[in-house]
Amino acid sequence: MRILIILGHPDPKSFNHAIASGVYDALGNDGHHVTLHDLYAEAFDPLLPLQEIPERGAIPAVIQKHCEDLRSADGIVIVHPNWWGQPPAILKGWIDRVFRPGVAYRFEEGDGGEGVPIGLLKAKAVVVLNTSNTPEKREQEVFGDPLDTLWRGCIFDLCGVRTFHRRTFSVIVTSTPHQRLAWLEEAKGLCRRVFQKGPHDKSMDSEKEWQPHYVLETRTLIRIEEEKDWAAVHTLNAAAFETPAEAYLVEALRQQARPVVSLVAEEKLAVVGHIMFSPVKLSGHSELRIMGLAPMAVAPEHQRIGIGSALVRAGLEQCKKLGCGAVVVLGHPEYYPRFGFSPSASFGISCEYDVPEEVFMIIELQPGFLDGVSGKVEYHSAFSSV
Repeated sequence: MRILIILGHPDPKSFNHAIASGVYDALGNDGHHVTLHDLYAEAFDPLLPLQEIPERGAIPAVIQKHCEDLRSADGIVIVHPNWWGQPPAILKGWIDRVFRPGVAYRFEEGDGGEGVPIGLLKAKAVVVLNTSNTPEKREQEVFGDPLDTLWRGCIFDLCGVRTFHRRTFSVIVTSTPHQRLAWLEEAKGLCRRVFQKGPHDKSMDSEKEWQPHYVLETRTLIRIEEEKDWAAVHTLNAAAFETPAEAYLVEALRQQARPVVSLVAEEKLAVVGHIMFSPVKLSGHSELRIMGLAPMAVAPEHQRIGIGSALVRAGLEQCKKLGCGAVVVLGHPEYYPRFGFSPSASFGISCEYDVPEEVFMIIELQPGFLDGVSGKVEYHSAFSSV
């Protein structure tokens, strides 16, 4: 595989440099073709000139080289510190100049730039490795982890890279040499697993798009939700629950969470079922891609004929294709085990909400994904309104 490593730290003696160098050597030893760009050492100019903005604008040879390295990469590794909840300015400038239209994304014909871009990157996976002097709990509770939102949702998801891993090493300033050595081995191990046939990247084996299909003999179509379905999905969820909170939750997740899996069941052109999966975070393991199932609704007159089960199975299938390694659900302990869910407590994983252990369940979509993993699952902030 062709792996592109981008390093954004000015100090060659920094832990960021140690990470980038260690990952470069580890992936090279595994037989990958690795390209490392140290932006500060290369004196990369982060200022985007006016003439470079158009897709067919004139760009210098050095930017053309960066664009080609990005375009041809099968995997990407980004290494940088957390400065004020952002990457260093030089790395932001690299994004501005290299993630160009026609290279990283494009718009539909006739779209003036107001729509959602279509990702063009061929990379199957990305790993973002950060350092920070902010404790993880404070970063999550006070700031909401803006770097995860930036890299995962605002950049790579929009540019077509669905398999995303991220790890933050903190607190650097008080860490010991022994701790940094352990972190370095963890960073190398993560990258080696992601860019080989291991439990965290089996989705890279398949590039086939998920296809709609029918439920049993009912001719109920299970397919990906489209914008034209939004009103019907809202009505369905509002009717299925005691309050319209879940209906508004779906709308919030649709706008705020990336990625989401949202499927509908359609019969005779009417939406009769809906299911949604959205990203959750596991404390201490932000690099793991885990989804949460919620909510799910089936019209009363269409219940008990297999539509709910078909939605769950199709949703799990789509989550797996997106590179998710596990899915959690807060639901009936006699219903979800039929799909392979089991109490998350058996994995050492708990829920942020105070619920009985038996109702909070998890399923591994990739065998071994949760080996040696424990922590508390936190849902998207939109769930706080439910």
